Amino acid sequence: MSLPSFQKALENLSSAYITNPSELERDGLIQRFKYTLELCWRSSQKTLRSNGILVDTPRSTFNELANIGWVDSAEAWLQFIRKRNMTNYIYNKVIAEDIFKILPEFIKSATELHLTLRNKLITN
Repeated sequence: MSLPSFQKALENLSSAYITNPSELERDGLIQRFKYTLELCWRSSQKTLRSNGILVDTPRSTFNELANIGWVDSAEAWLQFIRKRNMTNYIYNKVIAEDIFKILPEFIKSATELHLTLRNKLITN
């Protein structure tokens, strides 16, 4: 199960987050965001599958999580995915700063989702 990997990546992102990073620090945080989101959706997908729900893409995974009430809103997660898709353009300062701005919200949402996934593995 990739839930421990997701937890470690989230801890690494959270502990490294600073509000006024240098350009190099910002770019590193964006890469940690990208990696953490990847592990987040894969852990979610595996947990859903262990509960009999088959999903195959990040979009379908987060839509299903919202449908069953494990996350409040699929739209927030779809926004995180859109930002992740923009990470190939972090050489553009405006795009990089736009991605960086969502990190506090992502960390909070990912922490809540991690707890939910952990509880669903324990109780089911």
